[in-house]
Amino acid sequence: MLRFDRQKGRCHYCGEVLELVGRNKFQVDHFIPLSRGGANAMNNIVCACPGCNRAKGSKFPWDFRPARFDVGCGRDD
Repeated sequence: MLRFDRQKGRCHYCGEVLELVGRNKFQVDHFIPLSRGGANAMNNIVCACPGCNRAKGSKFPWDFRPARFDVGCGRDD
């Protein structure tokens, strides 16, 4: 829940308000996908809305939302 609180209950990618239960229940996502060399560590975990998590899939965040993330950025940049 620490990550959820740090993100103020909002999706890391689109800023939508997340829920703890229900239709828009948050999902845990690897900021840098495991399939792309990301770590299964807390500094690579974010909370995402179901829509963003599905749409991002195994993309890098800067490929998924280029206006929001610079190439090679870190999770909290």
